[in-house]
Amino acid sequence: EQNGIRYLQGGIGQDEANALRQTQGYNLHITLSTGPEGKFQTGAAVDIQSGQGQPLLNLQDVGPMIYVQLPPGHYRVIGQAEGQTVQQQVSIDGKAPVKVNLNWP
Repeated sequence: EQNGIRYLQGGIGQDEANALRQTQGYNLHITLSTGPEGKFQTGAAVDIQSGQGQPLLNLQDVGPMIYVQLPPGHYRVIGQAEGQTVQQQVSIDGKAPVKVNLNWP
């Protein structure tokens, strides 16, 4: 937990990835990948900001899977790895989990 926001991270190895996929209660599912084949990326930094740009969650050396519990709203997910930054806007509606794939080319 960080700043009152619950999260899980991991997914290294098939067993750990499958266990994480079975976890309930997290409405933002982030997968970190690299290249056109989408190989899992680890060791990245991931920041989640509110729609207004306020920092909410700052994670270092994480991946390849991060599950976060956020209140409904708009967020920006920013990933940094291998000297490159990728980002994606997401909307959490409180119904179904939102899946985000941050991919470094």
